[in-house]
Amino acid sequence: MNKENRTTNNDRLGRREFLSLIAAGAATTALPGWAHSAAATEARGKRLNFVVIMGDDCGPEMYGCYGNKQVKTPNLDKLAETGVMFRTCWATPICSPTRALIMTGRYGFRTGYYHNSFKIPRDKTGLNFEKSNLTFARILRQAGYATAIAGKWQMIAPIDSAEHGFDEHCYWAGERHLPEGTKFNGLKEPTGRPSRYWHPCIVRNGGLLPTKAGDFGPDIFTDFVIDFVKRHKNKQPFLAYYPMTLTHGVSGGRHPTTPLTGRPGKITEGTRKGCVEYADVLIGRIVKAIEESGLRENTIIIYTTDNGSTEGGKNSATERGARVPMIINCPGIVKGRGSSDELTDFSDILPTLIDFAGTRVPKGYVLDGRSLAPYLRGETERNREWIFSYLATARMLRDKRWLLEAADEVYGCPKGRFYDCGSNRDGSGYKEVTDSKEPEVIAARARFEKILAKLPAPDAKDPKVQKVLKMYRSRGSGHKLQ
Repeated sequence: MNKENRTTNNDRLGRREFLSLIAAGAATTALPGWAHSAAATEARGKRLNFVVIMGDDCGPEMYGCYGNKQVKTPNLDKLAETGVMFRTCWATPICSPTRALIMTGRYGFRTGYYHNSFKIPRDKTGLNFEKSNLTFARILRQAGYATAIAGKWQMIAPIDSAEHGFDEHCYWAGERHLPEGTKFNGLKEPTGRPSRYWHPCIVRNGGLLPTKAGDFGPDIFTDFVIDFVKRHKNKQPFLAYYPMTLTHGVSGGRHPTTPLTGRPGKITEGTRKGCVEYADVLIGRIVKAIEESGLRENTIIIYTTDNGSTEGGKNSATERGARVPMIINCPGIVKGRGSSDELTDFSDILPTLIDFAGTRVPKGYVLDGRSLAPYLRGETERNREWIFSYLATARMLRDKRWLLEAADEVYGCPKGRFYDCGSNRDGSGYKEVTDSKEPEVIAARARFEKILAKLPAPDAKDPKVQKVLKMYRSRGSGHKLQ
């Protein structure tokens, strides 16, 4: 069977499979709940499409729409101005837990993903991520959507596992992910890994893609997304999930040249600024392709990143590690609010997509997120009261005024720092009140403790956890492991 056009029948969720998933989630308590919206989910008679783009290792401070005067991001700036740009959105501070969170709408204590270096089964039954969680691709595929992923996977299970729900894929692959009997002869990064940028190692729909020295990985991934959009414009609704390789650096945190900033074949001579600006160019290409396909008014475009910048807070239990850009745009569907002070975190993405698609999860299956659809459509002016993030044993919590960093074991920042942020969202003007005895501060801490009681951290005595924490202490900082 041609994998590029394979049927989805084998991935239909049967009654027994759904019941097992319900059993996995029903024993827990839903947190900020998601309720299916009865509002219209179609635009001009067409079901909505979704393009979810996630940059790699880049905080909000690197984008023009978030105030950067040196980096030019005109395409994202326009999406932010005419859509919704959340001033405060949280992912997790590191790659794999963020990817698990955005795809499932469930926090790490449900998925088992707390850190790149360790994953803990959700409960004593040993249920794994693929078997005990539903992804947005799998749910939408069940609802009749075509689904595709391009770019960077960085999850434990193979990208083409049926449980993930992607019909097609085009991704940067390591040596252990190569199809049987194939060998990559392209460029290697300084660490020895196959290149993700010039002369890249890419697997497309199960086969190793031949590439040349002048081929740039992000161009290939973008072309794949555009082709997927065009092929489905008159067929069925679609989800294109594009976790980009840009703007991640390679060995030593260095960044590659791009087709805008240097000659082909050079991996480590660029800048993050150049990578961000080229990512914006690629996003512009995708938006243009959607427009030319006549799909702009029924395609919701989401742009975000997986964690803060390496130079900033990546891999630390701080707001700079978790805070990411979040821009959502669709003319006629998403109200053009521009900059928004409402809070959101990555658990909200799956509920939002399935709400707009007019589908739902099985009864009893727990999601941690809340659909943004009513707020995006302009039906309400509020979203949620608090957002949550985590890294290894450390948990973080925020509402519109108060911020708690690293509530648990010391991990990349002092333990239990509490801040009065006022109306600020970018780290400036925060007042530390960790030791304050003011009644207002004490009351805020008490509210946070009550919320955290329902958001458990991993067991610090677990051997997997101990091993990772020991490794971090030996390195002297939680910022070293990439």
